[in-house]
This record gives sequence, structure tokens and C-alpha cells, in this order.
Amino acid sequence: MIAMTHIVRNREDLIARGRTDGERKAREDLLDVVEATIRAVDPYGLVKDAMRLKGDRLSVGGVRIDLARINRIYLAGAGKACFQMARAASEILAGRIERGIFNVPEKPHSDLGEELAFHVAGHPKPDQAGLRGAEEIVAMAKEAGPEDLFIMLLSGGGSALLPYPAGGITLEEKRELTSLLLACGARIDEVNCVRKHVSEIKGGRLAQAASPARVISLIVSDVVGDPVESIASGPTSPDPSTFQDAAAILRKYGIFDRVPPGVRTRIERGVAGKVEETPKPGDCLFGKVANLIIGSNRIALEAAKAAAVKLGYATLIITDRMEGEAREMGILAASVLNSIGFGKLPLPPPCLVMMGGETTVTLVGPGDGGRNQELALTASRKITGPGLLLSLATDGRDGPTDSAGAVVDRETCRLAEQIGLSPEKAIADNAEYELLKKLGCHLFTGHTGTNVCDVVFILVP
Repeated sequence: MIAMTHIVRNREDLIARGRTDGERKAREDLLDVVEATIRAVDPYGLVKDAMRLKGDRLSVGGVRIDLARINRIYLAGAGKACFQMARAASEILAGRIERGIFNVPEKPHSDLGEELAFHVAGHPKPDQAGLRGAEEIVAMAKEAGPEDLFIMLLSGGGSALLPYPAGGITLEEKRELTSLLLACGARIDEVNCVRKHVSEIKGGRLAQAASPARVISLIVSDVVGDPVESIASGPTSPDPSTFQDAAAILRKYGIFDRVPPGVRTRIERGVAGKVEETPKPGDCLFGKVANLIIGSNRIALEAAKAAAVKLGYATLIITDRMEGEAREMGILAASVLNSIGFGKLPLPPPCLVMMGGETTVTLVGPGDGGRNQELALTASRKITGPGLLLSLATDGRDGPTDSAGAVVDRETCRLAEQIGLSPEKAIADNAEYELLKKLGCHLFTGHTGTNVCDVVFILVP
């Protein structure tokens, strides 16, 4: 049997940091759970499970289509999971695809056919390649007629990878807006609400462009609660948010007067009713549109639970809707670990308690941030009981760093102080990355090819 390649590249180093055989075994078990979690939301497998073709009968989720009645099939997509989703879809629909255009964050490692074009676009800040791809996707959508099928493949990162600024807004202004939103601590749904109202493709406008074709979107969710209108800013979803909502978000974070002039002017005109709103729920154009969630944080957590049970751990999923400041969630996670170790609540050891969702970081220092690293380091300052805490970005990229997250325990801060490092200063400066790297606490996976928010694992052996 060929050994399965490990996802965590520094797996052996992380295991070796355990001080006893029991600690090393706990670390090995925890990393086994991490890898099972990521494999469960592999986008290639998710599409293969969701899309089935038998003869001319295509089944996508609960939607069934007779391809004998379809004239042309178009594929499009954007996101961190997009390439593997496109690979699966192109295999299923081999020989039937008219054309496909995709915006991805990395150069594809294989050729899927001359009818499929890939644009390597900027993320998290949009760039010209992303703009070209978005323009081509909208133009292709407008080619689709009433007897055509337009399939959209969406995943986390799709919003930044599909930049198509509305008239009067430059790409540079869109980039500046993105930077302001990311730095102020806005939630991803709030970021996407603003993006939708300064875009020609988001907030249902792609579905509008493809109408009257039949549209199906397969979606790997990176937004807490899986609201389809927020994932990748909902290019094929009805948008319940308004220009007033976008303006309120910018004011909430004190950046309304700091956003670029083109953005501010459009939002002010939208609030005044001088710019057409995004298509809303109930619009007849969505009668031929289906948005299907095929991958989510909950699916990842359930896979982690199953893997942990096989390893002999009691398990509990606390939430798949974790939100808030990373450092606050770190304190909460540490309290859970301590409660298990000293009070056997909410479970007696050996156990694995899980939380999923996505926290935020408000950048106030010169560091790069990284919500999972901030959560983990903050937690380590409060951990007094036995056990491990691991916080992971399922896409393999925590903020702007090359780390996927970190694993810590009650010794982490003591070891930092022994070598002259201050966890408190690192947190205050949003500079957790350098400290955790020096301590060997990081997980390195590279791009995992998927993105279903973050997971926090609390393991007490």
C-alpha cells in the first residue's frame, strides 16, 4: 500500500516537540484529526459527490437536468478551491463544455483542456488579472441563451478574485477599499456587503448577466452560517443588503470618510436612489437559478469528530458559528481546555472539543496579524491545564502569512519568556507570527486547495 502524503508539512517536528511519549502521542492524534478534516472538504471530491451524470441526465444536488435539452454548457468560477472544482466538473462533463473561465490564486498545475481558461489573480487584494477574468466571465454569461446552462464554481477567496468595479470606480480604489475593510476588523459578511455595492459582478449581477440561461452555482462556503449571498459576495445570489447597509458598515468602523472618492460617491448616490440596487430576493430572474452549498465548516467539523472517535476520544462540537475578535475567542478556548482538565466539563478526558467559524483581527500594531495565530497565542497565556489547543485556517494561509495556524499548550508562554520573547508584546503588536515561528508552534500546509473558515481543536489526553 502506498503511504498517504501528509498535509501538515512539518508534522514530525510538531510531534517531536512533545516532552513525553504521552504528549507526542496526543500531538500525533491531533494532527491526524487535522488532516482528516482538510481531506473531508477537498473540493474535487465535493464536486464529484454533488454532480452526477448518467447518460444525458445530470443531477446536481437536488437539481436534475436533461442535457439533451441543453444547447451549450458554460463553466466559470473563482476562489481558492476553484481549480479542483473545475477539474472535477470538467471530468464529469467531458466533451460537453462550450467554454470555461476561472480566476484562481495560483497557477494551475495541470492542463484541463483548451476550452478552459485560467487567470491567476490577486488575493486578498484584487489585481488586473482578476479584473480581466471577471470581465470575460460576465461577457461569457451575456452570451448564454434560454436553452443554455451556466455553471458557476465558487469558494472562499472568490470575492477578491472577481474584481469588477462599478462605473466610476478604479481598480486601485477597489484595492484601497479592500485594505481598509481588512484592517478595521470588519466581519467577512460586512466586507462582502460593501463589495457587492461597488461591483458589476457581485450581489447577483452575474446571474442577471446570464439570464435567461439556467444557472447553477456549486459553492464551498467560507462564511459563518453559509449565507449564499455572502460567499464570494454572492455573484449568482439575490442580495438582501442595500446601499444603506453598506454605508452603515463603513460608518460603524469609522472609515466612511477614508474610502476612495469613487467608492464614497457611488454609495452616496445609491443611498439617494440614484444608482440601481443589486437584484433582490423575489426577482423573477432567480427562477432559473440554483445556489447549492456542497462544502462547509460543519462538514469539516463532522469529519474531525469522526476521526477523533476512531482514535478513542469523546467529542463535542460547541459551534460552527464562532465569530468575534481572535484574542477574545482565544481566552474562551483556553477556559474550555482548563475546565476539561480540572473539572471534566464539558467532557471528561480523553476528549476533543471543537469550534468552527471565523474570527477577526483589528490591526493596531506593525505586525501582519493572522487570526488563528492570535487566537492560539492569546489562549496559551491562559492555559493552566494539560492538553493542546490548535487553531487552523483550512485554506492553509492564516492572514497574509505562510502559516496555516498554530498549536500551543501551557508551556508555550514559559518557553517564549525563557528565550527573551514577550507574548504580551507580540499580541499587542499583532506580531504573533515571529514568536510562534521561533517556538516551532506553526503548522505549515501550503495552499490546501479548499477554504471552509477556521477550526479550533481542544484536545485533552
